[in-house]
Amino acid sequence: MKSSKEYRKIAGESLAGNYGVVIGAYILCTIALNILTAPLSIISGIGNLTGMIVASGIISIPVSLVISIVSTLFYTGVDKMVFDVTKGERADFSNLFYCFTHDPATVVFAFLWIFLYLLPGIIAILTGSGIFVVLAVFSERSETLIAGVIILLITTVFYLIWTIVVGLSVSMTYFLYFDNPGMRSGDLVKSSVRMMKGNKFRLFRLYLSYAGFFLLGILSCGLAFLWINPNITAAAAYFYRDICASSGNSSGIFEKAAAEPGRSENTYYQQDYWN
Repeated sequence: MKSSKEYRKIAGESLAGNYGVVIGAYILCTIALNILTAPLSIISGIGNLTGMIVASGIISIPVSLVISIVSTLFYTGVDKMVFDVTKGERADFSNLFYCFTHDPATVVFAFLWIFLYLLPGIIAILTGSGIFVVLAVFSERSETLIAGVIILLITTVFYLIWTIVVGLSVSMTYFLYFDNPGMRSGDLVKSSVRMMKGNKFRLFRLYLSYAGFFLLGILSCGLAFLWINPNITAAAAYFYRDICASSGNSSGIFEKAAAEPGRSENTYYQQDYWN
């Protein structure tokens, strides 16, 4: 496996000459999402204006979920563009709509699978926040309020750790989707989880090495992320291919299975590929 510095270097080199197309795709994607999701955001805002926590939640949660799904379809298309660049191909602007024309249901259900993996962390922080609010509003004892703060801190830390671990575990999902057309959404996510066993900390270090660039992105009011995001995706794509290569298959996880009559692809993948 390469070092984080090496991944950053080859990511930048592969994107040279393609930044214009990729950055243009990010800008168009952002504009399109703002236009498409504006009505949903207005509906969610109306729910919040009611001042009713329950009613507001009922409206805003599904609206946020729909917005996230639409965003995933668009931005995964941009990731496909970058993924192809790391294979030595030119950035193809039409890939912005790749997920809309290549089994979009798989992308959507993969997103929902990932959401289910994240659910324990979400439930934890919502529970901690709820307990804190109840104690803060209805209790006049300082000891009780302190207990609420401690519970909130514990659940927040759990949420952050859980989100990071799950995020690293499922990070290869859409790369697998690009390489394996027709693979079921649940298998994509579960395969990424198996793939990342023993590799999560290495990928975490790679992401952490971009910390300075993230600061630059914040200081530039987000403009620098138009350059940073493609670089991170490209570095992760090279990381993905190195894991595949180290397992003896750099061009697709099911090629050997397809060449062996009478043996299912999924059986090969689960029993041989990661062992």
